[in-house]
Amino acid sequence: LAGALGIAAQASSVRTSLPILSSIRIEAGDSGLTLLGCDGEMWARSSCPANVEDAGVVCVSQKLLSDIVNALPDGEVDMSHEGTQLYLRHGHSEWKMMAYPGDDFPEIPATQPASHLNLSAGQLRRAINAVAYAVSDDTSRPVLTGVLFTYDGEVLTMVATDTHRMAVNKIVKSGIGSSVTAIVPEKALRIIRSLDLQDDEEVSLGFDEARVS
Repeated sequence: LAGALGIAAQASSVRTSLPILSSIRIEAGDSGLTLLGCDGEMWARSSCPANVEDAGVVCVSQKLLSDIVNALPDGEVDMSHEGTQLYLRHGHSEWKMMAYPGDDFPEIPATQPASHLNLSAGQLRRAINAVAYAVSDDTSRPVLTGVLFTYDGEVLTMVATDTHRMAVNKIVKSGIGSSVTAIVPEKALRIIRSLDLQDDEEVSLGFDEARVS
């Protein structure tokens, strides 16, 4: 639960006028729990196994849930939705959180990627680490708050700059995808970098005109 929450929580908004964007959507189904975070522009979804007695969807405060879960020792966690409350129980302890309707949470938009890149997790992490330090935090110039990806079929070039410094990383490798020119937000790359993947596991990035998935 802590691992899945850690991924979804990174997309949750900490400063927003819309309370639903500071929450985590929890869906219980046959395959376990699916957690979804969103800041209005980016979504992060993760899952974890669970024994589900009754399927359902609910939203709770991301910060409150994260604070509780991250402080728990190893062991089984029980969650139940009762009225407007979500109860979380561990051992002899119990927490009660305000619950919001899951239907109010923004749906993940449909994407139709026109181009793709396929890289090993280790290779992608190293490339992100090589340029991330130069990304700007000036939100008035959003084009500088991401990393430029370009791939011509032979060389993947990643560029970041805050106008005072520039970082460039090149991966010379053919056959890892189709032609790409896109700026990926640093926040999205931070989530990708934090995924619990072995270095040799493959990561596939899909690009359409407005989104990366």
